[in-house]
This record gives sequence, C-alpha cells and structure tokens, in this order.
Amino acid sequence: MRFSIQQSVRLVLTLGLAASVAALDMNPTDTLKNLISKLHSNLQNAAMCGECTDAIAAAQLVADISDQTFVDAASDICKFEKVQPDVVCDDLAEIEGPIFANVIKSISSDGPEAVLLCAALGGLCPYPPVPNYDVTFPKIKPANAVAPPVSGRSKTLLHLSDIHVDPLYVVGLIKPKGLMLRNDVEVQAGTEAVDCNMPLCCRNYGNQTTPSNPASKWGDYSCDTPVELLDALLDSIPSIQPEIDWAIITGDIAPQDVWLASQMTVTTTLTAVYSAISKHFAANNVTKVFPTVGNHDTAPVNLFPLKSQSNANAWLYETLASSWKQWLPDDVITEVGDYGTYAVKPEPGFKIISLNTNLCYVDDFYIYAKVGELDPNDRVRGQETWGDDFLVTILADI
Repeated sequence: MRFSIQQSVRLVLTLGLAASVAALDMNPTDTLKNLISKLHSNLQNAAMCGECTDAIAAAQLVADISDQTFVDAASDICKFEKVQPDVVCDDLAEIEGPIFANVIKSISSDGPEAVLLCAALGGLCPYPPVPNYDVTFPKIKPANAVAPPVSGRSKTLLHLSDIHVDPLYVVGLIKPKGLMLRNDVEVQAGTEAVDCNMPLCCRNYGNQTTPSNPASKWGDYSCDTPVELLDALLDSIPSIQPEIDWAIITGDIAPQDVWLASQMTVTTTLTAVYSAISKHFAANNVTKVFPTVGNHDTAPVNLFPLKSQSNANAWLYETLASSWKQWLPDDVITEVGDYGTYAVKPEPGFKIISLNTNLCYVDDFYIYAKVGELDPNDRVRGQETWGDDFLVTILADI
C-alpha cells in the first residue's frame, strides 16, 4: 500500500486552490477546512500544466503558514476524498506532510522542479528535457567487440523479492471481502470474510469480530507475509533446490503499513528477517548473498534524502551494513553504511552492482527539490570502472 503520487498531486492542487481563496480576507486555516467541498469540484477540472504549476505556487502559501497547517489540510483532504480511512489519513499526513511541505516551499513554481513535479505526479505537464550528462569511461568501446564463448557452465540463483514480512500478522483476524485494489492491481479476496477497510489487513486494529472465513497462518493476498510463511518458505528451499550458488534479495523486507512505519519498527523487522534468512542460508551453505534496499525499508516510507539534504536515513544504512556484513567483503561495508550501495566481484570476470535507486523514485518527495542533481550522492562519477572488463548484473528494488 502506498499514498500514491497521483493522490499527492490532488493534495497539491487542492491546497493550491485553497490558498488562492485564503488570500482573501478569510482566516486561512478556517478556509482550508471549510472550502474543501467547493475546491474538490474545481480540482477535478484542473488538467493543464499551467494550472498545476500555479497551484504549486499557491500551495506554497499554505506551507508558509506552518507545517501543521499543511498537515491538517492534507489530512482533511485525504479524509474528504476518502483516499484512505481517517486514521490512515491522519497518521500519514503527520508523518510525511512536513517533508512534503518543505519540498513545496523549496522549489521554484516557474522552474523545472514544478514542471517535473506536475509531470510525475499527475501527468499534467510534459517531462522537461533531460540535460546532457557526461561520464568518462577508462576505455573506448572496441569497434569490433566479440562476445566471449559460452562456457557451458551454469549457476543456480535464488531470488527473494518484496517479501514484506509482517511481524504483527494475526491468524484468524479479518481479511478483505470481495474485490479490492492492492498496489493498483485488482485481487480477489475471501468472499465470505468480514470487511476490512484498512490498506493492510490480518492485523488487530481493535473492535473487530472473528470472520467466518478467517485469514490462515499462511497469509492472504491482501495481507503481508506472516513470519510462519517466511520460515516455511526458507525451510522448503533445500528440498526444491539443494545447491544454490548465489542468492539475491531485492528489497522490500518491511511491511506495507506506511502510516505506522517508524525507525524502530523498520529496524526491528529488517534485523529479525535478515537474521532468519542468515540462519537458513548458513544451514544450507548458501554463502554468496547479495541484497539491495527497497523503498519500504525505511521510515517514512519512500523517502530517501540525498546527503546534501539530510542524514535522516543514516540509521537505515547502518542497519543494512550490520545485517549485510556477514555476506559482503569488508571493503564495501563502509559504502553500504554511507549510501546503501556497493559493488562486488563474486568470481573472476563477473561483477554485481547493488544500487539504491530509491534516490530517484517518483514517490520520493526529496528528488523534486534537487532536480539539478543528476548523480545522487555522486554514485556514478568516480565509479566508471565498475563495469570495466566485467560481465555486470545490476540489482535494484525500483
């Protein structure tokens, strides 16, 4: 579950329209709360690039009042449009609203930042042209390059991805009824179950009755992965494939409770899950393991500031370095602790590069304040030899 970028643009445009009205003699806070119904109607007709950038300019007025004004307005709009249940709207606005407000305040409403924001958030502007960016490689590409002969040898690869383990999964509690959307994909949930209107079910949110068709210990399509399912999955791997040469883990270990995620809950989940994976791998002699970081593996979810913006994610990179050091050589662990990236050579002629592509994720609000920063945290410059004379595999979550 995520507070989608399309939902975000509705927030920005509505705040912008609200700010335009607030510029009159009415109290701004009262206006934001009382005119949402009228503004919602106007919002549906906002379909031009100029209207979007103008709305961003006006939304800056709302953010300038105070972060809390922005947060309160965001929560009110979320609840009015029934984007999510009220508690989710309140909690998510409180967590991510101040960051979004600061980004809105920092960009130029008539510059490329606003255009990119409107392009990415709602498709209301064309994407601005990509500026030229030069990277010097150590060697010129051979004019008549010939691929090396196929050796005939094969490797067995295990790939774990987006396992989203939920330590708070409760067997027998509510799962959704009928059809619901999950990550923009329609899935069939249990037709006899009691309704669950939360974006993540199979949890004890209180005031719930026992459904006639409860979620099992092995999970449900509209819930995240119970710990029992993860353990059973890891236990079953040797019987399916007893010899594994490499394993890759491409992020999104943490659950999708984006309105509740905190540094403590994410750290606890990452540490516990990587520990469980390590135990199973060690028992089956799986030693070449190459992980990468996912957009849900931080808190607030999706938000990965550049080092020039904030060190807010230092705790995450330190957690990853601690969990991954058992599998990676010492000389790359420092880089994991700094950026969540690394490059290793598991065997001669082959290189694996694990990139933190979350730094360029469309739902990472921070990127809209740094449009001109083409190489996040200088991960390309200075690394031109990453692929020199090697077959390269790039790992990334996004």
